[in-house]
Formats: sequence, structure tokens, C-alpha cells
Amino acid sequence: MNNEITLYQRPGLNNHRIEQQILDITQRMVDRWFSKDVISDTLVDLKFHDVICLEREDQLKSFIIFTSYEGSIRISLMGTDPSEHNKGYGSELLKQFFNYLFINGYKKVELFTVKPNNNPQYTATIAFYQKNGFVLEKEYVEIWQGGALKLVKTLE
Repeated sequence: MNNEITLYQRPGLNNHRIEQQILDITQRMVDRWFSKDVISDTLVDLKFHDVICLEREDQLKSFIIFTSYEGSIRISLMGTDPSEHNKGYGSELLKQFFNYLFINGYKKVELFTVKPNNNPQYTATIAFYQKNGFVLEKEYVEIWQGGALKLVKTLE
């Protein structure tokens, strides 16, 4: 079976199947990776942001919620079904996402993530993004509880 990569435009307005699968994965990631308010934030984001998904046999395995901001793409949230971790789905999705963005004229992708000293789980998260070409651009102390890191990938 092959993986399918699909772009969904604002799924919170017109695709409740994929919206529900995103929320299910996100819920399973609460506490270990995400705070409880991520669920309500995601519901709002899905009405205004697009999503690219990796699906297998109509089951969502990994997703990226994103928007355009000042000429760059900003990832709002990325998640992979916890039962599917370490199978390469997230990296495969990012690779296809970067190709799609580059073809459409984007040169940069950015995201914000939790600092590992706030949640040790994020050491692996940052390593994952760095493995996929992101570099640390800036550290913020004034946003989120305990600060955040801004990671950036230049597309070529």
C-alpha cells in the first residue's frame, strides 16, 4: 500500500472526516507533547489554515497545519499518530510538503516549538526538525510559559 499525500483547504469548514482524525491524533498527544488548550486552538486553526496530510488506507497517519505569513509558510501544528511514530511518516510528509511549497514559490518555512528545558520530550522534537533541515533561528523568553524556539528551513 502506498501513502497518499493530500492537501485540504480549511478542513474545519468543509471536511469533517479529516478534521475529526486530526483532533483524535491531537487528543492522543495531549499531556506528552501538547497542552490541553491545543484542542480548542486546533478547532479554530482548521477553519482558517490549510492542512497537508499523509494517509494510508483512508487513515490519517501524519498532518501539518500551516498558513502563509509575511511571504513564508508557518507551521502551526504538526502531529503523527503516536502509535505510528518512528515509521518515517512525519519525514515523508515534510519532504513532500517542502517540494509542494518550493514549486509554489515559497523560500522559507518556520515554526515555533517548546524549549526542551520546559518539556524534555521536545529534545526529540527538535532533533526531528533538525534532521529534516530546520535550524534554530531565535530563542524567545517572552512567549509561552518558559519561552519558545523559532526553527526555520530554507527551501532550495
